[in-house]
Amino acid sequence: MFGFKLIHEAELEKLHREQELELRAKDVELKVTLRRAEAAEKTAEYWEGKAQEFLDRSDRQLDGFLQQNGLPQVTTTARKEAKQGRDEAEAEFERRHKEMAEIFADSINTLHDVEGLELPPDLAEAAKGLMEGVKANG
Repeated sequence: MFGFKLIHEAELEKLHREQELELRAKDVELKVTLRRAEAAEKTAEYWEGKAQEFLDRSDRQLDGFLQQNGLPQVTTTARKEAKQGRDEAEAEFERRHKEMAEIFADSINTLHDVEGLELPPDLAEAAKGLMEGVKANG
C-alpha cells in the first residue's frame, strides 16, 4: 500500500548470507580465471619461443646454403648477428684508438727531428710557424 514492505531481521540476515556466498563464489571464479589466463600466457610464450627457434634455425640453414653457392646472407638473423659483430669490432677499435691517443698525447705537440730528438727552441719556433702556414693554406 505504501510502496514498501517490512522484512523480518531473520529474512534480512538470510539475504546478506546469500549475497556473501555469491560474492565468495565470484571471487573463487575470478581467481580460477586469472590462473587459467596466466597458464595460457605462459603456454603462448613457450610456443612463441619455440617458433622463433625454428625460424632462427631455418634462417641459419638458408644462409649456409647461400654461402655455399657464393651468395651473401639474406636473413634477418644473420644480418642482426653480423651487425652486432661489426658494432663490437667498431667499439673495440674506438677503445684502442683512444688508448693510443692517450699514450702519444704528450709527444704530439712536441716537435722532433728525424732522429727523435727534441728541436732547439729557435728551430721549434720556425717549424711551428711553417706548420701554422700550412694549416692556414690547407
